[in-house]
Amino acid sequence: MRLIGFLVAAVSMLLLVPGLPAAARPSTAANPGTVQQGTSRPLPSALDIAPFKMRYRVLRDGWHLGNATFTLQPAESGTWLFESTASASGLASLFVHSSFSEKSHFTLHAGELRPLSYSYIDSGNPGHDENIVFDWVKDLAYDTKDKKTRRVAIRAGILDRLSAQLFLSRHLSLGLKLPDAISIANGGKIKHYHFKRQGKDLLATPAGDFETVIVMREDTESGRRTIFWLAPKYQWLPVKMQQREPGKATITFVLSKLTWLKS
Repeated sequence: MRLIGFLVAAVSMLLLVPGLPAAARPSTAANPGTVQQGTSRPLPSALDIAPFKMRYRVLRDGWHLGNATFTLQPAESGTWLFESTASASGLASLFVHSSFSEKSHFTLHAGELRPLSYSYIDSGNPGHDENIVFDWVKDLAYDTKDKKTRRVAIRAGILDRLSAQLFLSRHLSLGLKLPDAISIANGGKIKHYHFKRQGKDLLATPAGDFETVIVMREDTESGRRTIFWLAPKYQWLPVKMQQREPGKATITFVLSKLTWLKS
């Protein structure tokens, strides 16, 4: 959820201003907790998540600041592109004119998601841009930010920030046990996110009502917690996401529309 960064500028400006159901196709997902990662059960060699486009309303402590879109679609040579974009809307758009995008280009290797490249682009501040190229022959990732490139040693299972979100949905849709942690290449180093299941909830959204399983992802380095409301009947995709960080505002993404795309 790196696109949350675009809200910082919007929030700082809005504080100066006073007075401030989708057609969905159910999946045949299994319930989680039956098979652990790394067992002898072979993983599918093809991506078993149908292409989709999900649109979210973005809120800061209840204030509607903008919209975000996440799109999964096939790319060339059997690879996939997972992309997210965000922009301010309403009053926030008077002060924030940038657009923001994240892209993860990935393939499947031995049934696991394997990132090939990752990019983050802030049209209003190129100094925030980041590009990562994954070289799986040399087991190195080349992370470029602010015209500086750092090499990071990688191993099987390493993801980027965006593909990590898709990994969680796919992992549970395959009936695998919730992983204790995953590793992410970001900022010229490897970070570790830890997961914990938080229960269930019947969630009402602008796109409709969904039965969800709540999963929390924690970044122990920053203390940031991201909570996902995942819909088992809809490929375990997140119909709500919320980021909480000590001393900062709570940022929430709520699904407003889910569209299945042709593969």
